[in-house]
Formats: sequence, C-alpha cells, structure tokens
Amino acid sequence: MKESILFDKSCELCGMILDLTDNLEKIGQKNISKQLERAVTSISANLSEANSSESANDFIHKLKVAIKESNETYFWLKLISKRDLLKVEKSILDLLDEVQRMLSKSISTASNNQEIKLQLKKKPPKY
Repeated sequence: MKESILFDKSCELCGMILDLTDNLEKIGQKNISKQLERAVTSISANLSEANSSESANDFIHKLKVAIKESNETYFWLKLISKRDLLKVEKSILDLLDEVQRMLSKSISTASNNQEIKLQLKKKPPKY
C-alpha cells in the first residue's frame, strides 16, 4: 500500500483515541468506548480501501465515508467532554481537525481531477 501523510496521521489519531477508549472502559463506559473505536478505526480503514479503489468514483466514495466517520468520531469526543467522562486532550481534537481538513481537500482535489478528465473526453478533437 502506498503510504500517505493523511493515512499516517489517521493512524496516529487511532492510536491516541484507542488509549482514550481503554480508559473509558475502566470507568464503565464500554458502549461509548466501542462506538468511538469503530468510528476512528473506520477512518484509516477507508483510506486503506481508497488506496486500492476500482475507479475514481470508488476512491471519492471511500474518502467521503472516511470523513463521515471522522464526524462521528468528533461527536463521541464531544459527548465524552460534555459529560465530563474523561478529559479529551486538545492534541486529539487538533489532530482530528487536521485529518478532517486533509480529507476535505483530498475529496475536492479528486473531484476536480475527475471533472477535468470528463471535460477532456467531451471535447472534440482539433484537426
């Protein structure tokens, strides 16, 4: 698999949040812990799948799923903070924000590239 900065950062985020979920389970919050684990690990899993996508549409779709999972991750982190279950470190929220911005930019770039290719196909050849 071709490694990318986005994938590396999403894996780093996974590690940080899995440490947090270990602590959630210790205080009896297993349901929230499992939901958060599923959401955050899905970000990297979808990036990995995108790397071997079958088409440009498939690639963009996998990135869109990853950003949805990042939004769910954000929800669970906010809930943990609002309920004062654990302290969510600013570094986790900052890294999540960075991953989300990178995902958004990647989706935008891939969509624009796909649109350019479609436009080029539609233009009649010049003689």
